Amino acid sequence: RIGDARQIVLSLDKAQGADQTFIDPYAVLCSLPHITKIQDKGKDTFLMLSNDTAHEPNLLQMPECVPAQHVDNEEYDAEHAVRRAADGSELRLTTIDQMIHYQSNMAALMKLGDWMDYLRENGVYDNTRVIIVADHGQQLGLFDMTFGKESCEDVAWYNPLLLVKDFNSREFTTDERFMTNADTPTLATAGIIDAPVNPFTGKPINSDPKLEPEQHVAYTMNWSTSTNNGNTFQDITWLAAPNDNIRNLDKWHVIGDSLD
Repeated sequence: RIGDARQIVLSLDKAQGADQTFIDPYAVLCSLPHITKIQDKGKDTFLMLSNDTAHEPNLLQMPECVPAQHVDNEEYDAEHAVRRAADGSELRLTTIDQMIHYQSNMAALMKLGDWMDYLRENGVYDNTRVIIVADHGQQLGLFDMTFGKESCEDVAWYNPLLLVKDFNSREFTTDERFMTNADTPTLATAGIIDAPVNPFTGKPINSDPKLEPEQHVAYTMNWSTSTNNGNTFQDITWLAAPNDNIRNLDKWHVIGDSLD
C-alpha cells in the first residue's frame, strides 16, 4: 500500500502518494500472471475482465510507469522533452491531465504486455483472441477539435482505444478504418460462432450499422442514468458524425437541434 488514499499532484513532474482508486485496479493487472489458471482440457473458454486503471489516472514514476510515494520525474522529463508516437508524431504532454492519462494508460498497457508474455511462455498466446476496448475517449486537447459553445466537447471523447490480437497474430499494425467499441461482439464471435445472435434481443450480432456513411451519436451533458430520468436520457442532442474519419470536424453536424 502506497501512502494515503489520495494523490497530491504538485506539478507536471512531481506528486505525493497515489489514489487508492488507481492502486486497486492496477494491482489486479500486476497480478494477472499469478491469478491466471491454464488448463489443458481441449475446451474453449471465455474471459471478460473490466479494469479501471486507465479510468483513475495518476502521476507515476518514470520510466517504469509505476506508482510511488514520492514521484519525481523532473530529470526524466528534461531528458525526454519531446516524445513521439509510433508513427513519429509528437505527443502533446503539456498539461497535468495529458501527462497523468498518458502515464496511466502506459502503465496499464505495460502490465497487459507482461500478461501477454506469460501467455506466450505457457503456450496459449497463439490460440487466444484478445480484445482490449475502452468505454470512451477523453477530452485532453490533443486534436484541437471541439464543438459546442458551452461544453467545448473534445472530439477525442468519441475516439476510444480498441486493440485486437487475433489467433496466431505476429505483426503490430495500426488500422485507421472506422471502428467503434460496439464492434467488440462482432470481433469476438468472428470465425467462432456462425450467425451469432444477441441472446437478450434475438437480433443478429454484426457491425452492419456502421457501414452507413453517417453515424448518429447521442450527446447530453447529463449522461448518468441514475439522475437522468432512470432508464431514459432527456435533453438529447443528436449529432451526425462521419464513418470514415471522426477527426474530420467538417463532417460533424447537429441533427434538428442546437448545441448552443
